[in-house]
Amino acid sequence: YYSDRTLASPLRPRDALSAPGVSRPAVDNYFWDIAFSLAGPILEDALWYFTNARMIFQSKTTPLIPWEDPLGNSHLAFNQRSSEKTEFLKLSSQFVPQLKVIASVCAAQRYQSAYEPTLSWNLPQQATLILDNEKSLMATGSLSYQIDPNTYLDLKGGYSQQKIPLKLNDKGQSKPQYSDQGTGFVWGSSRFNEILERKRFQAQAAITRFQDRLMAADHEL
Repeated sequence: YYSDRTLASPLRPRDALSAPGVSRPAVDNYFWDIAFSLAGPILEDALWYFTNARMIFQSKTTPLIPWEDPLGNSHLAFNQRSSEKTEFLKLSSQFVPQLKVIASVCAAQRYQSAYEPTLSWNLPQQATLILDNEKSLMATGSLSYQIDPNTYLDLKGGYSQQKIPLKLNDKGQSKPQYSDQGTGFVWGSSRFNEILERKRFQAQAAITRFQDRLMAADHEL
């Protein structure tokens, strides 16, 4: 419901939520989603294209419950900022009725001032990781050819790669990592800098034959 600050607000007061270790639900400070699309023929009745660009900008609250560590340092609530950009292009062709070819490519970039999986009620900003410009790329292609009225050849292929750089927060990278077994709070530095990389390639080929009157029935082989 609407309050004097946001469009959403918990029904219970902050003190009542914090006492049992339950954090407030995340609320968007802003959320902008901008997209553009363009499509049409390159060659009439032979070659077509579709392209799309999308940008998302977001800022939201995090589940941290403010507290003070045994060293006397206050850990206050903070916001997570994120952005995501995606570009997509698809080409489709059918220069002859028997042959169809489709190719597409998609590229994306993503940034998070605090990596989503590290957000928690007991983790201050200095102990989170930064998603520092994740990059991903995916390309696919397919070919379908009609050899004769009853026989079809299908070829498909795809390639994807992803690079996820995770960096220590600047405020905590030079500190040790502390944890309080009694309260469950963790502060100081996160674990370490790391870069995750994934690559995948796959290919598939198939021939389909529709056979009439085989053993007194129609079959697909």
